[in-house]
Amino acid sequence: MSPSIGGESPRDSWHAESAETEKQSGRFLKPGLAEDNGSNIPCVAHSAVSVEIQGKQHYIHANRIHTENGNPVMGETTRRGVYVAGQSPRKGEALKRLLTHAIDSKQGIFQIIRPDDHRATMAGKSSKSMLAKLSHIRKGEILGERYKVESLEREYEDDVHACYLLTVRSVTEPNALITVPLTQLGLKFDDKLLQTREIENAHRYLEKHVTLNSTLNEPASSEPVVISQAGVGRSATVIVYNALIKKIECGDIRSENALDRALEEQIATGRQDRGPQFIHSGAQREELRAALRSRILSTSRASAL
Repeated sequence: MSPSIGGESPRDSWHAESAETEKQSGRFLKPGLAEDNGSNIPCVAHSAVSVEIQGKQHYIHANRIHTENGNPVMGETTRRGVYVAGQSPRKGEALKRLLTHAIDSKQGIFQIIRPDDHRATMAGKSSKSMLAKLSHIRKGEILGERYKVESLEREYEDDVHACYLLTVRSVTEPNALITVPLTQLGLKFDDKLLQTREIENAHRYLEKHVTLNSTLNEPASSEPVVISQAGVGRSATVIVYNALIKKIECGDIRSENALDRALEEQIATGRQDRGPQFIHSGAQREELRAALRSRILSTSRASAL
């Protein structure tokens, strides 16, 4: 097993890199430029997501995570993908900025929360989730000075996840309507760990989100916006899994050695783009590897039939 798959704890790695990067001017956004929801995670500057409002850039506590995505049809890696990993917004203004980005990118938002928070949201008893906060968004409200809210309609909802469709009208082009999906998924995160089953479920629901969005919007150059409480644990795990699954499906990753190399590279890229706590623990890294190894084995068995 590669040392990078076990290795030093992220907490040790975090302190080691923090000491070094404190000397690097501009490594992280200055406090206050992007809302911190209380997670105390710094936001990397070079990949930070922002939206332009009245000629000024407003930052979101989110970063673009670069990946190499395989093409299962062509059987080769053909393009670089860009996911967005971010924090769940706490205040209304931060939510509006995130929604503006979701509309600009035509990707919508995929939020991961705890199952009890999801059920409480669906029962109208929670204000923690994105969908709960959206109850305060009214028809006619302006987002980012360029979109007027037309409707927020339920697409589907159950005990595990829900999806609503947000439709807005362009302020400058009144005939232009844009609809994006806003998906909420409750995942068990006991001891701050997504188990293999939860990782696989998240991938399945993320693909459902992407498929739905493809019926609403033309293919975009970016991948989904994935948010969780801190934006470095659950969201990071799901993004890395989703990115490497594409490489497994197209045959770029066929062995455990290839998996270890690809996983090491993707986590390193994620930490460069999002910060040193991306994939927040060694235990989570091992569980992620186990889930990907399982997919390699199942893909190999299917190919042998």
